[in-house]
Amino acid sequence: MTKINSKTFRALIIVVLFAPSLTLGAFNIPSSSPRFSPKFDKQTICTNIVSRTEKWEINMQERVNKLNQIRTERQNRFDDRKENRDERNANRKQENDKRWEEYFAKMEAKAQTDAQKQAVLNFKKAVLAAIQAKRTAIETANGIFKATVQQVINERKSSVDTLAAQFRTEVQAAIQKAKNDCSTGSDPVQVRETLRVTIKAARDKFQSGRQEIEKIQGKLEVARNAHQTAVKNAQTSFKTALETAKNIFKAAIGAPSPTPTPTPTISPTPTPAASPSPSPSVSPSPSPTTT
Repeated sequence: MTKINSKTFRALIIVVLFAPSLTLGAFNIPSSSPRFSPKFDKQTICTNIVSRTEKWEINMQERVNKLNQIRTERQNRFDDRKENRDERNANRKQENDKRWEEYFAKMEAKAQTDAQKQAVLNFKKAVLAAIQAKRTAIETANGIFKATVQQVINERKSSVDTLAAQFRTEVQAAIQKAKNDCSTGSDPVQVRETLRVTIKAARDKFQSGRQEIEKIQGKLEVARNAHQTAVKNAQTSFKTALETAKNIFKAAIGAPSPTPTPTPTISPTPTPAASPSPSPSVSPSPSPTTT
């Protein structure tokens, strides 16, 4: 006579039954169909299907609770890292602004003629405009990237939950049908076979859907590349604008002085020994992370 191999069958059901909010890693469904051992009479098949369902549901709910807790903890860590990164960027901006203001103050202190003072003022305005343009471009790129990452996370979660719910529903229906067939006196061997085929079909459908969901990850690579390109373009534009401002400044103070007084040397190159770098990290690119 025949009995369901309870360990194999339970492993199949417990993994995804009643789990609408798990990540794909939680649904480690066996690759083989349940095997059955002919050790007991036919009635034992139906007895096991009925008696063990409640235990499967309890065990699965415990797994659901644990894995939902893990998902929440991961989201909290993701949010914390994002908040810390934003705080570091804000602090870095303040430090850079301070260094630039100190540098401009030194240039202004060296300017003696009205022409020199105007040249310094024009240079300062041009540099500040370049800094702001760079920040705006990078902040926009960061915002787009962050939104894309969150969209991918939400899309993947929704797809996983939907796929898991479908699998759960199909398995529940298969179990309920097996119970009903057993209660109406159907052949337990046929009940077992129908249950096996139905669960296998549900499992195959789940695996196929899982492969489709994994393709969502490709959107992150596209977003990451777009972000890197935008940041690189912003940095290049900033360097070009800074170089242009320096050349205009040099041309302005290089004109012959209307008086015999020697023209003071005012270097626009932001690399004096006591001054900051000409291209401080205005708004560093965040490291992209997912899920």
